[in-house]
Amino acid sequence: MTFLILSVLCGLLIAGLTLPAVGAALVVANTSRANLGALPVAFDIPAQSQRSKVLDARGDVLAYFYEENRVYVRLAQIAPIMRQAIVAIEDHRFYQHGPLDVQGTARRYSPT
Repeated sequence: MTFLILSVLCGLLIAGLTLPAVGAALVVANTSRANLGALPVAFDIPAQSQRSKVLDARGDVLAYFYEENRVYVRLAQIAPIMRQAIVAIEDHRFYQHGPLDVQGTARRYSPT
């Protein structure tokens, strides 16, 4: 009988000690859910700065001003070898596994 009473008291003590942690986790979860609902569905990506040019009265270029010498071009204007080189720099096995690399993901998150 003493063992049963002691077991119940220990259980109540453990429940009482874990209740604040569970309550705090619940508050954090509810607050996070409310804040995530307020985020916009689509993010607008601002355009990156490009170079500016100064023209004379006839329309000829006098000078270029830029912090980054960036000029937007269409994807079709980029040479195919350059597109392949960019993909190869990022992931040399991309054409073997496609957009999802299970082996790379497992290697990245495996404990070492």
